[in-house]
Amino acid sequence: MKKYGILAAITASTIIGCANAPQPTTEPATPKEAAVTTSKDTLISVNDKKSYALGINVGRSLKDVLLTGIDLDIMQKGLKSQLDTSTKVLMTEEEIESTLQELVKDLQKKREADAKALLQKTLEEQKAFLAKNAKEAGVVSTSSGLQYKIEKNAEGIAPKREDKVKVHYKGSLLDGKEFDSSYLRGEPLEFPVNAVIEGWQELLTNMKVGMKVKAWIPSELGYGEAGAPPAIPGNSLLIFEVELLEVQATNPPADTLNVKPIEDSTQVAPAEVKADSTKPAAPATEVKQELAKAAEATPAAKTEEPAAEKKQEAAKPAEAAPKTEPAKAAEPAKAAEPAKKK
Repeated sequence: MKKYGILAAITASTIIGCANAPQPTTEPATPKEAAVTTSKDTLISVNDKKSYALGINVGRSLKDVLLTGIDLDIMQKGLKSQLDTSTKVLMTEEEIESTLQELVKDLQKKREADAKALLQKTLEEQKAFLAKNAKEAGVVSTSSGLQYKIEKNAEGIAPKREDKVKVHYKGSLLDGKEFDSSYLRGEPLEFPVNAVIEGWQELLTNMKVGMKVKAWIPSELGYGEAGAPPAIPGNSLLIFEVELLEVQATNPPADTLNVKPIEDSTQVAPAEVKADSTKPAAPATEVKQELAKAAEATPAAKTEEPAAEKKQEAAKPAEAAPKTEPAKAAEPAKAAEPAKKK
């Protein structure tokens, strides 16, 4: 049997599928059955039911074809010509093949036109809803077209697009059909903010940890005309309930780490602030040796200061003299030069 493209494949598979299906046992009609008056709306015998079921199955397979203006009476003639060899075939094989190819093209055009009409209808319904929803109390509309309403406020940190978040959410379409839910799965979802659709990215950066919102994401911020088949048709408005549970910041702000800038800290010792960061700090024994050498080289400095006062000065903590710089401690000889000139 020669097959004619898509249509022939569909029809053949339908009939073969029925032939391979378990068949009911055929029993001879009883006199009581034969006596029943038949009607065009009544299935009397088992054979009547078989014939009708086969017609239903073929009709389902060819439903799109029949909607293109196919004449059923003429279609039955073609069918009869293949089942009854005495019936004349009215077309050549070449004519049959080319006609079926033309029919397939017509079907394709019809499907594309129907899909385009559905997309336009869905988009108009979306726009009408968003225009009305924007007037509802508490609904925030952004410049991009995103709409959301805060159901539970919080004062946690807000995520950035490069951060990772943990959320609970539920997603549905405008007709109320739910297509996804982390609540049903029993666990929240973790993902980078910049890894999801644009509407989600904008929504999350307007939220803070602990917040729960209801959001309406237009199709241009979602999956566009293509949609996400089979769950989300093209031009679908997405309705989400989102709860932001956690933010894993890539570069957390300083205040979240309890770190204070040095210039604002009161805990840093003055000696640490004044220290020359380019030179290592001198050990205490080396400082004492330098002071002793300086004292021996300048006898005048000894008479200017009693030894007891020097001991007291040496005993003072470093922070008591924050203005004294270590570099000047080794220069008492210069201070004695004016006395020599006199």
